[in-house]
Amino acid sequence: MSAIYESIQVSDEVKRYVDHSFDIVNRIYDLLQHQGKSQRDLAHLMGKKESEISK
Repeated sequence: MSAIYESIQVSDEVKRYVDHSFDIVNRIYDLLQHQGKSQRDLAHLMGKKESEISK
């Protein structure tokens, strides 16, 4: 984690939520890499804009 993230005072619940969100993002990234797909491919499959996926 970055020093900025560590320095912010937030509740344990918020930290768990953020950590879980990053775990999901990392898992999706790993799956896309494994399948040779990009964020753009995922957006197309979901009928979304690439910018929506990146958020």
